[in-house]
Amino acid sequence: MRSGLCPRDLLTVWPDLNPDVGTVLATLPEEGSAEFVWEAQDGTIRHAVVDDTEYQELATLVADARAACALPMYIDERHPLRRPARQRRRAARPVVTPFTPVGHRPVA
Repeated sequence: MRSGLCPRDLLTVWPDLNPDVGTVLATLPEEGSAEFVWEAQDGTIRHAVVDDTEYQELATLVADARAACALPMYIDERHPLRRPARQRRRAARPVVTPFTPVGHRPVA
């Protein structure tokens, strides 16, 4: 995964998925939309944005999921564990010795 990230990519770290997928399905809001994230049997992480009219179809889609979680659609209701940004690599700094005048680059 790390090789696919670029400098300053923003990552979002969430708690572990819940292995009780049925309970997660039961916590979906009665009205409105949610983002449903699940781990498929092959280990891939998938997600879908669904509204209350699509819950039956979602339940069929994730019937064999290992684990899942439901995320609210509103940003201010989401509470990730962390949101780190990948730092860009810094260029090598010139070596500065006590004899290098300030503002001048050392001669290599």
